[in-house]
Amino acid sequence: MNSQLNTKIMRRVYMIWAFRQIVNPFTLQITGSAVLFAALRQYVSIKQVFYNSPSFLNPAEALKFFSHAFLNTTTTVELLTVGLLILGLFLVRDGVRRFKLGGEYQALLGNV
Repeated sequence: MNSQLNTKIMRRVYMIWAFRQIVNPFTLQITGSAVLFAALRQYVSIKQVFYNSPSFLNPAEALKFFSHAFLNTTTTVELLTVGLLILGLFLVRDGVRRFKLGGEYQALLGNV
């Protein structure tokens, strides 16, 4: 009886662990970004946007072009773009946090 209970409890522990590995914030952010990018590609030819854009060596013209392109597009494309930008900011934030904490974890493990 004790062995069956132990097996049942450990199975639940493993299921929770696996779920947390699959559904961690980084995985959700990457998946969300991929889904939003795929949806955006259905509405916008990204290749043509960059083909028509001015050189990035002139940041003022590039900013003007992209702001006008953003403001003169459909609401769906605007929402998808904002969603991608927000997820991108979260990815950068989490990457910076992981980078900062990485050195501390390595020092704790004695690998530095």
